[in-house]
Amino acid sequence: MPKYEFSQEKFVINPYTFVRSKKDVKRFKEIEENEKLHTGVISCKLIVKTPLLIPDVEKATGLTDDKNVEYPFMSIGNSENIRYIIPGSSLRGPIRSTYEALTNSCFVTAGSSQNISTRTKAPFEPGLLMWAGNKLVLKPARAYLFKVGDYKSNRNEDNNNVWCIATQEELRRKYRYGDTIYFEGRTSENGKHFVKKIIEKSDITEDRLESELEYSTEHNSRDNEVSENDKDNNGATIKQGYMYIGEYISKKRHESIFIDKKEPNILSENLDLAYQKLKETIKIYQNEKINKNLTKDQDGILHHGYDQVDFESFENGKIEALPVWYKKIKQDETGQNKVYLSFAGIGRYNYEKGMDELLGERKPCTSRNNLCPACRIFGVTGKNEEKGIASRVRFSDIIIDEDIEFKKYSLSPLRSPHPSYLPFYAITSDYNQGYDAEGSDIRGRKFYWHHASENTDINNADTTIEGIKSGIFSFSVYYEDLTKAQLEHVLWLLCLGENEEDGKYCFKIGHGKPLGYGSVKIIVDGYKERTVEDGNYILCSHSESDVNNKVAEVDLFENAPDLKHVLNFNTLNKKEVSYPYVLDGEGKRSSDPNDVNMSSAKWFSENMKLGGKEATVLYKLSYYPTDIFTGNDDESDLSNKIAFPVLKKAGE
Repeated sequence: MPKYEFSQEKFVINPYTFVRSKKDVKRFKEIEENEKLHTGVISCKLIVKTPLLIPDVEKATGLTDDKNVEYPFMSIGNSENIRYIIPGSSLRGPIRSTYEALTNSCFVTAGSSQNISTRTKAPFEPGLLMWAGNKLVLKPARAYLFKVGDYKSNRNEDNNNVWCIATQEELRRKYRYGDTIYFEGRTSENGKHFVKKIIEKSDITEDRLESELEYSTEHNSRDNEVSENDKDNNGATIKQGYMYIGEYISKKRHESIFIDKKEPNILSENLDLAYQKLKETIKIYQNEKINKNLTKDQDGILHHGYDQVDFESFENGKIEALPVWYKKIKQDETGQNKVYLSFAGIGRYNYEKGMDELLGERKPCTSRNNLCPACRIFGVTGKNEEKGIASRVRFSDIIIDEDIEFKKYSLSPLRSPHPSYLPFYAITSDYNQGYDAEGSDIRGRKFYWHHASENTDINNADTTIEGIKSGIFSFSVYYEDLTKAQLEHVLWLLCLGENEEDGKYCFKIGHGKPLGYGSVKIIVDGYKERTVEDGNYILCSHSESDVNNKVAEVDLFENAPDLKHVLNFNTLNKKEVSYPYVLDGEGKRSSDPNDVNMSSAKWFSENMKLGGKEATVLYKLSYYPTDIFTGNDDESDLSNKIAFPVLKKAGE
């Protein structure tokens, strides 16, 4: 196994940070009575500061496995009359997110009843869920291993006195998850338990089955491991167990049969909730958008997403026991444990607290009589019986009429958001309990730093996208029924308080934000407001000077100083910004994206070590932007506060 150490010389700044969010959200009616409302159109310019990538997904070329794909820039029309565009939606989302942070609005994109899942770092224990009357109980179990012949690591190997079934396909055809199985077992010198022989129930008499199961039950109750080992190896005691069929992973050799250890049940006041969370966890494994390995062939072996797990049959008593893996954490005052359930020894499980509970008042708005500042302007979709609220602003598409030179940019693989990575995403007093620890919270709103873009070595490229290196483009923002204060906010928001082409406060739009792409500055040229005089519509024009006067009356950064630093294009001053990475023994990064021992994920797994009831974290995202600075954006010790050391491979 490779050994690693953190560098004391090479540091990088993580591409994203978080801005704080207050736990209380002030809400108002959609429109207050007798408010004078304003309708019109705002003329804007977008200035590209770092290459802008807007991929046209429907026109992608290349492989179909989401790798080595090339995307042209977004366009409409046919090849004879093609027109390149920057969709208004590419602007609307980032601008709304910024306004939400500036005004401490709701987290509108948070899914209702959204669970937060994580993958355990320390192995769970095998267990059996069973029913005692109408009560769900969790029994400690022992896993007896058997071989599956076509698993890659088993090929051309001797069975070594371990029962073997030829293929995964045969296993799934003959047995189901949770089936009751009778077998003879053996125990190796190092204490591992193996299936020696499957006993078909039809092959033995009821008397023999009953007597040997009684012997086994009495024997197990003595909790004498040496005697049980002897009986495993020399006797023929039949054991009753329950079939466990997991997902295939690299180097996997075995599946298991779980037997009841006949020890006291795991006392847990949250077992029913843990079971419900387990039912939610299986949806992750069976979601093709999340589980990228689902049904994919790896040397003829498929991932099935635990599709044989039958909760309904278990709840109806048709399945006697459900094999699971569990973790119990520290006992509370009642002497009971809290447990988490998973489908694998090192698998995924859900926290008890979902996003709704963590957000509290910050949950998405649902009523037009109770709207946060952002939802009042940008609208909200309907939920339950409530009707949706239309946005009061609309962003036009940017039609690129002039000749533009497009350049191809090779992008390294991007990481999807991982809220389960606690040192970066969570506020918690106990990494073992994570979001379930008392007082835990999400870290805040996620934003990407502005920094110079990278053009990845083609050998490590995951995607190639056409982009615009520079340019200035015009677009319009149409507004309807805004109050005077809301109009001033929108004008301020578009230019972020400085209506100048060389202004430093910028948005990030498009693809590749973590890699430095998509930094843009917006300025407002003026606006026209529609008024009614003598029954006629009149457009009243307001100049750039009028815009500047209105912008000067507002300072939305006043209550969001974190965001002021993040949106500042000059904050990081050409410092290296990258996901933490791994260097080999020669001080080089791997060019093989499939090398798991040299991937960025290895940095995160090495950083967070879980063992028993303790969790050790070497580095965490410990500073908010305003905690970093003392008023000088060019602060020399910036790296000492927010940079992370790269990981170095130190041997085998």
